[in-house]
Amino acid sequence: MYYLELIERFWDFNKTAKISPTEILLYFYLLKMGYENDRYDFKISDVELGRELGLTRKTIKSTKEKLKNLGLIQFQSKNGLPCHYRLLLNYSFEIESKKSIRNEESTIVEKDQNREVLEIFENILSAQNSVEAIKEIEINSDVKASSESSQKQKLELEQQNLKNSKIPSLDEFMEYAKSLEGYELELELSISEKYEVWINNDWKNTSNRPISNWKSTLKSTLPYLRNKSEENSLSLQDIPKIKRPES
Repeated sequence: MYYLELIERFWDFNKTAKISPTEILLYFYLLKMGYENDRYDFKISDVELGRELGLTRKTIKSTKEKLKNLGLIQFQSKNGLPCHYRLLLNYSFEIESKKSIRNEESTIVEKDQNREVLEIFENILSAQNSVEAIKEIEINSDVKASSESSQKQKLELEQQNLKNSKIPSLDEFMEYAKSLEGYELELELSISEKYEVWINNDWKNTSNRPISNWKSTLKSTLPYLRNKSEENSLSLQDIPKIKRPES
């Protein structure tokens, strides 16, 4: 759609036609609708136009008639249905006598009023572009944040899976311990306790270092568990013989 070209053409046309602010307001809103729908024909009701522009239905009806008489638009109205509009492109710059007859509102329009209306619409266009730019930035930021969050969760899950894959179950731990040379049935309780200690310490040894190879660590720890078990056990041979005193 030739949006900017139609705006420039309109202001050139206005130099001769001296269009009123209300007509300018309605035309630019219709032009905006055409731009947003990417077509020159569309439908909208007088009620909705009045609500958007702050005008009465009576003013909307009279204003669109004036725009039609100027050759800027065409429209068809049906009771109970939205009005069908069409923006005209190559309208004539020659003003017929019936088109040059303006109402009282048009005759008192001054150049500063037209300039003020132009500034208003330029501000509207600028604000629309700013809003669209902000929305695009927000969308890109949300997409980026969502992507980063997803990657972070994926990395954490992979790290957790990797961590869990290094930690054996108690059954696997005990099964391997039983396969080691020097394993004895009396050590089963001590080995299971050692497993619980490492689990509670986030799979770290007594030096608070991560256990990267638990099989090797268990193999080297087993002799100490055995010595500890022997130290804590008492045999009958360890009990000294006590002689009764002679009477």
